[in-house]
Amino acid sequence: MKYLSISIIMAALVMTATSNVEAKTARDLTYRSSQIWRSAVRFLRVDQNFKVLEKDRDAGYLLFEYADAGKTYSASMEMIPLVRNEKRYVRASIRIESMPSYVEAVLIDRFLRKLKEEYGIQPPARVVPGAAPESVTGSQGSAAADAAKKGDEENEEDLEVTEEDLEDSVEEDD
Repeated sequence: MKYLSISIIMAALVMTATSNVEAKTARDLTYRSSQIWRSAVRFLRVDQNFKVLEKDRDAGYLLFEYADAGKTYSASMEMIPLVRNEKRYVRASIRIESMPSYVEAVLIDRFLRKLKEEYGIQPPARVVPGAAPESVTGSQGSAAADAAKKGDEENEEDLEVTEEDLEDSVEEDD
């Protein structure tokens, strides 16, 4: 009986340890998608000096190599637009294969600090009229996600640098 109890405890410990292998840490953000994307690329490549293997802005993901103690691990960062309670968010998540979730949490917290340094505190979530009241992702949420993206695209003009802007800045320098 004593050995059975020890075996059960050992099995529980092994199951707990292996559950961290597929960890995924996420945060819902109210910054614009474009701001999150640009900061994510700079954060991973410049600030953290990770090798970015693949990136797809339209699909909202970056694949990179997480380096720690001379080893590299496959990792990803996703930025998925979603609508919850008729408000627009972007869910930013990080997954690092074979690493515990606290490593992901530390990394995403650093990323949030970078966003705050670059763009200030998060703005209030923007209302998306007529969106589903529940959190939506995947195929059932594609209409709401499209509405959230459209709101971002409408505000993209604020961030684009035009020839006219460049000419204005040259005139100001004179």
